[in-house]
Parts: sequence; C-alpha cells; structure tokens
Amino acid sequence: MTDKSSRRNVDEGTYTQFLYYWFRHLQMNADYHQYCAARRNGDTATCTKLEAQFDKIALIYNDWGDIYFFIDGTPINGEEGWAKWLETHIHLFWLRDPKAEAISNPLSHNILPGHLLIDVSLTQHKSDVLKMLKDLIDQHYDESKVEGAQLARYPLHNPHGKLNKAALVGVKKAFFVGLVTENGKNDKQRYGRKKWGHYDTALTICEAENHDLGGFSFNWTLTEAQKQAAESDDVNLMELGIDDRVKQVRDYLNIFEAHVRNTIHGKFPCKDCF
Repeated sequence: MTDKSSRRNVDEGTYTQFLYYWFRHLQMNADYHQYCAARRNGDTATCTKLEAQFDKIALIYNDWGDIYFFIDGTPINGEEGWAKWLETHIHLFWLRDPKAEAISNPLSHNILPGHLLIDVSLTQHKSDVLKMLKDLIDQHYDESKVEGAQLARYPLHNPHGKLNKAALVGVKKAFFVGLVTENGKNDKQRYGRKKWGHYDTALTICEAENHDLGGFSFNWTLTEAQKQAAESDDVNLMELGIDDRVKQVRDYLNIFEAHVRNTIHGKFPCKDCF
C-alpha cells in the first residue's frame, strides 16, 4: 500500500493522531515492552525467545527503537514525548513532498534517508554555483537515493478509504476503555474495589463523562438514583441498570486488545475498527 493511498481523504492532523494511537498501543504491548527491556539490559536469551515467537519484532525495534526511553534515559511519556520521538521517525510513516530548503541550524537538523545536506558557497557567479551543485549531486545521488521512497514503511491500514475521523473516534474510545480497565486492575484499592470487572470500567467512564475526554464522548450518563446507588459502600454494580454500557465495554475491549496485538506485527488499526 502506498503512502498516498493510505492517506487518501484523510487530513494530515487526523492521520497523525492515528499514528499517535499506533505508538500508544505498541507501548502497551507486553511482549514489545519485554523485548525493549531485554535489548536495554543485554538479555540476549529473552530477545532470541521473542524473536522466534514474533518474526517482525526485531525489524520493528530496528525501525521504532526503544519507545519507552530516549537514548539519554528520559522516559517517553505523553504527547510531548511522542512528538519528540516522531521528529526522528516520521520517515517510517510518510515522506513529505519532495523539496529543497535552506537549513539554518544544521547541527540540530535530522537528515532523513534519501536526503543530502549540502554546504555550498554563494560567492561565485550563479551559473558556477549551479554547476557545483549539479556536480555534487551527480557524485552523491546514487549512494544517497532511497529506492522505493514513495512507499511508507508503515502505512496505516485503510480498507476502502475508511480511515476517517469517525474511525479515529472509535480508536480513541477503545483505547480509553482499555486504559481505564488497565488502570483499574493495577490500582483497585484507589477505586475502593477488591477486584475489577467490566461493570467497574463502565461505571468509571459514566463518572468521567463530566470531564473532557479529548474531543469525544460516550454519552453515558447516570440518573440521580444511579449516582446515589453507585456511591453506596455495598453497591451491587450488576443492579445499576448499565448492562448496555457493559456490553459496549466488552466490544471496545476486544477492539483495543486486537489493536495491541496487531502492533507487534507492524499493523494498525485492526480491521474490526471499521
């Protein structure tokens, strides 16, 4: 699939958000997390085991790297960490329209594959400068050219051009459900739960509807009676009357888990998203 076909009818902002969620889902893949830790710690036995289990994991690591820590040891967290990571990995997803530009700060400039950074003197006549440029490009073109540069190495899965804002909302909702579920299981005591299930996730999302969820809503509201019942110490969540939302939680979790599984095979989003 070419870069242009995967981005057909998708504005760059929406496409970039899909990439952000691809990154976040890969971060939540337990096998990739283990692989990055093994590479970081020189655990060759674990690396070999995971490479035998997942045929693309080493390739993904070579391209994506350790997506949990930067080289200096700084954790890669939140949208700020993602944006910094993307600066040096944007070529994996698309190559921007070909162009030539003046680089004001070459020390901080990231040279992408298929690009050549040139220092040229402008003290000569224009025709002489153009000749120098031509000779230099002729000399380095073959060694710097990237074959198949029109192809993104990691195009988004976009069947029938359905990669749109509606599909993005579905990805966001599934991810939010997965995040609430994972956080609940890992911190049951903070929520006052002995164990965590789908009803707990559904109720937490109902209560979160009063806050900004990042431009989307489940439209899951509680009646006053339900709110009072939910605050009771001996509440039976199965009697709250939120069974329809619990079913949606199950559906969203299935999509979330499929997304997480697919990332270790270099694919996103999963076909069930559409």
